[in-house]
Amino acid sequence: MTRLELTEVSDEHLGPLTLALEPGLSVVVVDSPQALARLSELLAGMRQPLRGELRLDRHSVHGSAQARARLLSLLPEERLLPAPSVAKALEAAAALRGLSIVGSRALERLGLQRFSELAPERLEASELRAVAFALVIACADHAAAVILHDPLALAPLVAARAVKDHVQALAERSVLVLLSNEFEDAVSFAGRVFLVEGGRLSPYVARAAQAGAVLRVRSPRAAELARLLSGVEGVEAVDCDPESSELTLRGPSLQVLSSTLFALAERHALPLLSLSGLVVPLPAPAWPRVAAAALRVAPSSAPRPLP
Repeated sequence: MTRLELTEVSDEHLGPLTLALEPGLSVVVVDSPQALARLSELLAGMRQPLRGELRLDRHSVHGSAQARARLLSLLPEERLLPAPSVAKALEAAAALRGLSIVGSRALERLGLQRFSELAPERLEASELRAVAFALVIACADHAAAVILHDPLALAPLVAARAVKDHVQALAERSVLVLLSNEFEDAVSFAGRVFLVEGGRLSPYVARAAQAGAVLRVRSPRAAELARLLSGVEGVEAVDCDPESSELTLRGPSLQVLSSTLFALAERHALPLLSLSGLVVPLPAPAWPRVAAAALRVAPSSAPRPLP
């Protein structure tokens, strides 16, 4: 199984950090912008730590060109290779990895086709990051690990819904690490969550008595499901986005939310496409702390009053 590991990694902003990241989505929430940027660069293999080691499948990322070639990243700041156009710059970057892509199609996939024929030096910093994300998506089938620094900040150049859809697809085939200092980003992606405070991995784990839960559900009948769940015991809040067929439920625990949801869906024959949950502390302090775990939920037989 593919594994990205930091062992006692440290520099002036971080550490020592020891962390093992496995296939699927891991969200790393960092309390400092400087530490966030530095951790993104370290995980992407773009900067060597002062101490410690980064390994991909037991191979040192900084000591192996082959290991580095299996990493893709979206960094805080991006640049393009010199080329006549942005599309050609993407093709040149892919060629360095031994891959062949059509740059204009990679851009079109994210609605960025207007940049295809522009000279790379004409792009602003936010546009360079959006274009770099298009390169990540185009080359993702050949990557073992993908590092994304604050991908939701790509909006409005890339729609948030499109970013989330691509993140979900990447998580299904690689070790995907999303880095952010925004608590809401961590909750919206609902992956395994790790918290870095003061440059160190936080030992904090939410206690049951202090924890709340967020459950994200996708259903083609999201609006009907939201109406039925509103006011049900154990469901404290229901937010519905009919456009994306997504519901966000909040309650005292994932067990309460999931048992209520499954029983109601069965009773009313409502299809559920996907769901994921996250334990979060309540109430949140000034800089929200996140439990270092994400939970996949399963049906429970616990009885709940239902409509």
